[in-house]
Amino acid sequence: MESLTLLKKEEDHRIPEELRKTYPNVKLVRENPVFAVFEATPDNQQKKKRVLIKTVNSDSSLYRMNSATINHMLNQEIASIEFYLKNKHVAKILQKGDKKKDKKPWYSMEYQKSLSQLIKEKHSDLEIIVELLIHNVASAMSCAYSVERVVLLGLTPEHILYDREDNLFKIADWETAFIAQEKRSLDAAYKDPLMFSIELNAVLRSNRLYLAPEIEALLDKKPIGNLQTLQFGAAFSLGLIALEVLSSKYGGWDPLNWKTLSVEDFSKETNAFLEGIKLPLRLRALIQNLLKIHPESRPSLKKIIETLGRLEDLKSDLLEERKSQKLMPQKLQMQAILESRPFYFGENEADRALKGYDYIELPRDKSIYRGEILRGSREGCGENLFPDNSYYVGFWKNGLPHGRGRMIDARGQVYEGEWKYGKKWGKGILNFKDPKHFYQGDFVDDYFEGVGFMLLPNGDTYSGEWKNGVFHGKGEYISLENKSKYNGEWVNGTRQGKGILEEEDGSVYEGDFKAGQKNGKGVLLSPDKSSCYDGDFVDDLPEGYGTKVYSDGTSYKGHWKSGKRNGNEVFHK
Repeated sequence: MESLTLLKKEEDHRIPEELRKTYPNVKLVRENPVFAVFEATPDNQQKKKRVLIKTVNSDSSLYRMNSATINHMLNQEIASIEFYLKNKHVAKILQKGDKKKDKKPWYSMEYQKSLSQLIKEKHSDLEIIVELLIHNVASAMSCAYSVERVVLLGLTPEHILYDREDNLFKIADWETAFIAQEKRSLDAAYKDPLMFSIELNAVLRSNRLYLAPEIEALLDKKPIGNLQTLQFGAAFSLGLIALEVLSSKYGGWDPLNWKTLSVEDFSKETNAFLEGIKLPLRLRALIQNLLKIHPESRPSLKKIIETLGRLEDLKSDLLEERKSQKLMPQKLQMQAILESRPFYFGENEADRALKGYDYIELPRDKSIYRGEILRGSREGCGENLFPDNSYYVGFWKNGLPHGRGRMIDARGQVYEGEWKYGKKWGKGILNFKDPKHFYQGDFVDDYFEGVGFMLLPNGDTYSGEWKNGVFHGKGEYISLENKSKYNGEWVNGTRQGKGILEEEDGSVYEGDFKAGQKNGKGVLLSPDKSSCYDGDFVDDLPEGYGTKVYSDGTSYKGHWKSGKRNGNEVFHK
């Protein structure tokens, strides 16, 4: 937010009359041609907290010409927050104007510092809260989009509040939201008097630095596809905001100058900056993907949440707490460890509080359980400490983990995701004891199966298809140790089928693989790309019939054995 300026007396009319006595100290926070936001402080004698008040900017010439439309826009925003945006990451309305009494709509929300203020104050934990910021804001936007009604077109640090007490971020303004009645083409939506009104144009233009290229195109009424693609616009703004937060901490370059750069230079500058600071690999890759120029290349809101859906890492500290309290009775031990460890059930699931339940001992398996029970069996929401010190919290069915939940096993591995009758089944994240080793993706019957990403302890990564816990199908393996990359087909954890292998020396092979080696037909380019072999391979070497073109322009076509020419030689100059 811009630095606060004392509100002038002649501007008092923008504050609702009923609030002036309650909040005599008012400061202008920000304004654009359509709306104005104020910080209001109550009289010292009153037991009220500071609030933020949003109302129409009745001082602007645009309002004087289009008051009815602007009033409608703010009323629509209020309705969206109250009826559609039921999410803890959306700032709640404390008080609103009475349509019968107030000529100008307004609403108030609890005062929190904006992200722009945190940036200016150089908050000490800025680099730490970036992951929380992206997850929280994406959750709010996903909630809005999931009801297929509210699509946020623009986002700035001024629109994001930080709740220090609860340690979470909230979106405070939805003035650039488009309320869609149905999924339809944008060409048809151009007839909507609100979406492309002068008023909405003015709001978007005031936030222009943060707008994605495709959202800017809306200002000129350029078709960009369908309504679904709009969710990727706010994702770009979120990535740019995250980059701004990090650059304010580490310096280096100003991401808000991105429009002065070409697409290639922007990508180059972004990657160079992110690779120069310490960030988790997942987070760095996510920010890079959020800032893709083409919206189809960015992750969806759902994908963002899946990537960052884990809470704090519990692998080591939870087990250490258990060891330190091993002399305590098991029931008290569980209470001491877990009381302060609430489980996050997800934005679209009911947060079922366990405070109303007490711990009970289940004689059948000698575990300690707290939660819902049906006909003597664990059913619904609950947490359980098993005799081997493994711990599960989440949903149950027929006495088994079923639905969404988190398991911390005795080995220190942490799984969070979907379960089916006691087995990992669906989407999830498995963190191994080694903090540099994790898998994120699909599970079937406790095995990695479907599509997933794995980071190995040595820094190698695999992204692609799995079956029965091993690489199987199409996937990409990047070896940090060998500085090589393979993209292609796999069978039972081994390279087999069609693929492309880029070696450390710069050579590139494209063709058939068998048992992990080049076997079959393929093309091999030399490290400097000056020579090329096209033909048969056996165990990584040219063998059979093939043609090689040398760097001097000469070529050999004939038989090969163990990587050397063999048989009748035919040279061409």
